[in-house]
Amino acid sequence: VETAFQNPQELLLSDLGEKLTYIPLETLEESLVKLGSSSKMVVTDKYIFVGENSMPLSCFDRSTGKFLRHIGSVGQGPGEYSGSASIEVDEVAKRIYFSVKGSRYQCYDFEGNFLSTVTMPDDHFFMGSHHFSDNMAYTYCNIANAATTHRAFAYQLPDGTCTDSLSLDGITPKQTTA
Repeated sequence: VETAFQNPQELLLSDLGEKLTYIPLETLEESLVKLGSSSKMVVTDKYIFVGENSMPLSCFDRSTGKFLRHIGSVGQGPGEYSGSASIEVDEVAKRIYFSVKGSRYQCYDFEGNFLSTVTMPDDHFFMGSHHFSDNMAYTYCNIANAATTHRAFAYQLPDGTCTDSLSLDGITPKQTTA
C-alpha cells in the first residue's frame, strides 16, 4: 500500500469494466430520496433499492429507472424498521432484511410486503459481517471474544437456526460436561 501511495497511477473507467450505464431514477413526489452520508443503495439484477434515514426504502426498475414502490415503512412498531437500519438483500430468495436491533431483522419480500422478524443468537450474529443468500444467513466474526470460540456461522431462515459453524482453529471443540 505504501508503494502505491508513493507511485500514484491514473485509473481509467475502462480499467474497471467494459461498459458504463447511466440510469436516471424517476423523480416523482413519492420517489424522491434525500441522499446523504447515511444513504443506502443496493443494486440487484432487476432492481435498484435506495434509502435514507427518515424515509422508507425506494425500489426502482434497474433497466428503466422507473419508481416501482416503497419497501415497508420507517418506525418503531411491529413490521417497521428504523431509518438507520442496515440493509441486506437475498437476491436468490427475493428478500430484504433490515437490522432493527442487535441481531434482529425485519424481513420483506421484493414487493414490499412484511414477512417476519428474524432473530439470530446475539453472541454469534452481532459481532461480524453478514451475508444473506438463498434463505440462509452467514456471519463472520472478525474478532472472537469470550462469547464465541467460532469464526463463522450459517443460519437457516426464517427461524434463525444455526446449521453450521467453523471454529477458530478449524477444529470443532470437544464437548465437555460439568
